[in-house]
Amino acid sequence: MAATRVGWHRVEEALVFVMPWRTIAQCELARRITLQSEVAGQDEYATDGSLESCCQYIVRLCSGNPLMVLAVSTALAGPLLFLCHRQTAGIHLMRDSSNGKTTLLDVAASVPWPPK
Repeated sequence: MAATRVGWHRVEEALVFVMPWRTIAQCELARRITLQSEVAGQDEYATDGSLESCCQYIVRLCSGNPLMVLAVSTALAGPLLFLCHRQTAGIHLMRDSSNGKTTLLDVAASVPWPPK
């Protein structure tokens, strides 16, 4: 089976989450579904690192930093909103220059799939 976009899909009464490099599903569905899209942005996704490096470089920095926790939590919330039957949401980071907004965005972007 082919999915034409990344994200959640209902297949044979089951939910599957399709990414350019992997499909997450219960049972055998994950092996049968692949992403086939010319516009899905496959080149924008990459995997790198390990759980240990994530804990060392990301999770450790979140301790005691509520804005970093917000950035990571927001990145993790996106794929879960669908399961909660909620629409998407956005957060605006507003501060003067050089206050860490770009760093927060880089951390959030690295959560589900690290940038190249």
